[in-house]
Amino acid sequence: NGRVFVTANLLDIDFRNSNDRDRKAITLVAGATREFAGGWDVVVNASINSSEFADGRDDDNLQIRFGVSKRLTRTLSLNASVAHVERDSTAGNFSYDEDTARLTLLWQPQRTRGGT
Repeated sequence: NGRVFVTANLLDIDFRNSNDRDRKAITLVAGATREFAGGWDVVVNASINSSEFADGRDDDNLQIRFGVSKRLTRTLSLNASVAHVERDSTAGNFSYDEDTARLTLLWQPQRTRGGT
């Protein structure tokens, strides 16, 4: 079991009382998920965002993420992910590259059939 997804979002914010906060942005996201036997799941996705602000600032962001999860029980899973983010901004010191790794133990209690 798996799925592939692609999305595109356009944003145009025009404030009535203040033009200096207006902005236009486009975001593209693509990725894939796959379920494997034994309770293993894999996800990979990438997104690109480009924003233009009325004050002349431009922000461009790239994010790439890879994650693996393992269902340990019906309510407990272990998730591991790595991500790379690059931000290019024409404002001050807001440009950066960042790599992160996360390991998460997730507990999701089951809902009862009675609805409470």
